[in-house]
Amino acid sequence: MRVEIGITSTPVIDLTDQAIYVEAKTKEGGTYVHRLHALDITTGKERVGSPVIIKASVAGTGEGSVNGRIAFDPVKHLQRASLLLTNGVVYLGFGSHADSPPFHGWILGYSAKTLGRVCVFNVTPNGTEGSIWQAGMGMASDAAGNIYAMSGNGTFDADTGGTDYGNSMLKLRPTLGTLAVVDYFTPYNQAMLNVHDTDLGASGPLLVPGTTLILGGGKNGWLYVTHRDALGHIHAGADSQIAQTFQMTPGNIHGAPVYWNGPTGPMVYVWPEFDHLKAMKLAVGKLTETPASQSEVVVPDGMPGGFLSVSANGGKAGTGIVWACTPYDANANWETVPGIVRAYDASNLNHLLWDSKQNAGRDDMGMFAKFCPPTVINGRVYVPTFSNQLQVYGLLNAPPTRATASR
Repeated sequence: MRVEIGITSTPVIDLTDQAIYVEAKTKEGGTYVHRLHALDITTGKERVGSPVIIKASVAGTGEGSVNGRIAFDPVKHLQRASLLLTNGVVYLGFGSHADSPPFHGWILGYSAKTLGRVCVFNVTPNGTEGSIWQAGMGMASDAAGNIYAMSGNGTFDADTGGTDYGNSMLKLRPTLGTLAVVDYFTPYNQAMLNVHDTDLGASGPLLVPGTTLILGGGKNGWLYVTHRDALGHIHAGADSQIAQTFQMTPGNIHGAPVYWNGPTGPMVYVWPEFDHLKAMKLAVGKLTETPASQSEVVVPDGMPGGFLSVSANGGKAGTGIVWACTPYDANANWETVPGIVRAYDASNLNHLLWDSKQNAGRDDMGMFAKFCPPTVINGRVYVPTFSNQLQVYGLLNAPPTRATASR
């Protein structure tokens, strides 16, 4: 089993407190350890009380349990989902290393001030699996303090009074040291998804701004749209209890969809495997199943599709850009392969503004780092790579119809 070492998720920054929270896994004398670090963003120094070793256990009879308890195993678990900071708590989601058993999905919350653990949740305490990985995307939260996550393949028995939530969209609320399941949605065919390794939790949840909608997709290529105040649980034979479900692609969906409310109205963007980048219009609580526009380019066959961010000056016409990182010409599932960054007109994905291969000597991104969307801030686009470099692109003098960039 290959075990990643170091920081394998996106950290989170508290601008008010000038701190960055980072989870790192290390091997020390043959022992694996996970730690949560709180670092000063101006000096890089550890804050008081930092780091803390990540430990947890819950009651349960699931795989790997001993005497009715399941302990967090630092060897078997990988922290891939981006960290979430909300209401003074840093949340971390854990899954597995390449499905090597025994493992479970874990969510742990730590006080941002003291780094004391405040809550722990196990997705499948009386079963197995149920990773929180979301292809590196983070969990989400709302103004009421609820946490939203999507789990991968695993035991599901919540419909018969159990406490296992594999292949589910979860609404959680911090309660007495745990995260109580306030509501959930599970596809009717979750058992089939489980058998075929088609995780629902292969993408993260998108809370659509200005609405109560929540949506996400998974390895079966379906998108699910429901309401945060009534996720829908599970219904036998169909998912008719939720707002919408449809197969948008024959390939996997990795990473969370992204959203922009531009001059033509709200749009949701997704770039699945084996497919085009697609824009779907949101109207009357549903997505148009036929794309409003799509890229001319199809990603190379294989994993993992594209990872997206949107930048814009509010909803102003002509300012929306969809930034996408994808493999360039090969399957990135088990190999390190070249990557490419592209910038598309968010109002018309058929209009490619720029890509990093147009002037490869200047702009080439190097080797593709999967599960990592671009970060756009202060007029710069930050792209991680597997070339031991962080590429930083910025706009140069150019006509307004073209976004040129340099490293």
